[in-house]
Amino acid sequence: ATTRRKPVVLIKSGRSKSGAQAASSHTGALAGSDAAVDELFRVCGIQRAASIRQLFAAAQAFEFGKPSRGPRMAIYSNAGGYAVMAADRLELFAHDRAGLNLARFSDATEAKLAGLLSPLATHRNPIDVTAAGPADNPGGYQDGLRAVLADDGVDSVLVAVVPLLSLHIPDVARLVAEVAQETDKPVCFMVSAPEHVLAEARQAIADAGLAPLPIVDSVEDALEGLGALERFRQWQATPPSVPASVEGADRAAVERLI
Repeated sequence: ATTRRKPVVLIKSGRSKSGAQAASSHTGALAGSDAAVDELFRVCGIQRAASIRQLFAAAQAFEFGKPSRGPRMAIYSNAGGYAVMAADRLELFAHDRAGLNLARFSDATEAKLAGLLSPLATHRNPIDVTAAGPADNPGGYQDGLRAVLADDGVDSVLVAVVPLLSLHIPDVARLVAEVAQETDKPVCFMVSAPEHVLAEARQAIADAGLAPLPIVDSVEDALEGLGALERFRQWQATPPSVPASVEGADRAAVERLI
């Protein structure tokens, strides 16, 4: 019942044969079939993280992100190569950890983007706003993001930024946070930069009196965070299972099996 109200994300070691053997020397009976653990987590609505990094990416999304509206994600980037890489990873990620897929924009949204962004920008998902777009045309950059979020076929947005000398990342983060505050859809800000740059971006958002955003340094962490939000939405929408009756069960036989 708890996992219907609050998301639960856990990490368990001992997935491999060697790891399980090592774990058994420390936790004894706690080491067991990894498949059984997966099934236990599944029926209880617990999300399993494969690494500490995944665990913290999901935790940050649940702390600062908004509830998922659905699986359709848009990618809004200032670098075409990064946008395509994010789309590639999203498709692979969908096979690894079901939850997200690439949104398809309406014709009206694509036409609106064509009027807001640089002539060199792309207007289909994933979007490349061009390298200096956030600095050269901050108003158009924000309005383009608004247009994407307003599309009924979009449930969440990954804003990916590759740092350039012409970009002040804290300013870009503030631009994104201003738009994100206007919507009920989750937005994740990803910037490929050292931790101190991410900290400066978080501080700029706080100094502007804006609601915090999930801010990460890799596409994988962004997808893990937004995917965790969507998996939780799917779990909440799943009808509760009814426990099977154990009346008349042979308790002694069951104890021997266990």
